[in-house]
Amino acid sequence: FFITFSCYSNIGRYPFGAQQISIGSGCTSLGTVAHEIGHALGFFHEQSRYDRDDYVRILGENIEAGYSNQFTKRSSNIIETYGVPYDFGSVMHY
Repeated sequence: FFITFSCYSNIGRYPFGAQQISIGSGCTSLGTVAHEIGHALGFFHEQSRYDRDDYVRILGENIEAGYSNQFTKRSSNIIETYGVPYDFGSVMHY
C-alpha cells in the first residue's frame, strides 16, 4: 500500500514488479480499500461483466468525463463469473 492523491490498483498480477495499491486521502473508507484490494486480486468492476446488460443499463451521458473506461463491458474471455449471479451490492460495483 502507498499513499497518493488517488485510489487505484492494477487488476491482477502486475508483471513489472510489486503490485501497488494506492490509497489517497479521500479513499480511506473500508469499502474503498476493499475495492482496491479486489482489483489487486484480479477482480474487475461488477458492471464490466459481459452479461451486465441483463441486469443494469449504462447511461453514457451520466458517466463523468474521463471515466468511461470504468464502464467498459469485458468479454467472457476476460471475465469469468463462475456462475455467480450479478451482485448489485458488490464492493466492486459502481
